[in-house]
Amino acid sequence: MEDEHKPNDTASDEISASSTGEAALSPNLASDLSADLAPDLAANLPSNLGTRRFVYAAYLAGALAIAFFLTKVIDSAWLKVAATRPAFGEPRDEIVMPIAAVAGAALAAYYWKRTRTRVLAEEVAVELSRVTWPTREEVFNSTTIVLLATLFATLFFFVMDQLWSYLTQLVFGS
Repeated sequence: MEDEHKPNDTASDEISASSTGEAALSPNLASDLSADLAPDLAANLPSNLGTRRFVYAAYLAGALAIAFFLTKVIDSAWLKVAATRPAFGEPRDEIVMPIAAVAGAALAAYYWKRTRTRVLAEEVAVELSRVTWPTREEVFNSTTIVLLATLFATLFFFVMDQLWSYLTQLVFGS
């Protein structure tokens, strides 16, 4: 019996690099993966998510940021309570961290369920994907111009300050 999956001569048939440097699956491999995986799972492959993957990452980053912030708030509140009631002792991370993590995840889930917030985030991701980002050379040139203009302005105002200081001392004498 012949093997169902024949090995390819080159890996370039399976994976190709797009102009942005991301790896993209060939249509044959993508269809094989889609056929092997459940349709809903195949729709959630990173290559099929498009800009939605950035929305997922933003919600995850938001949940982590909220959890981090809440650990600081809970630690601070715990210390204030411990100052008046010594029985509480020092903040315990094994209690604080899970509370903050659950609260961060719950808040992210709450905003995920609100379609208005999620749609706005997806629209922002789509708009950012349409942005023409500057090349490395353009950024370098623009940064050089800004630095030179800043240096020139600094030198100009330094010379003007010294000149006016000299003239003021001449006129009023000190």
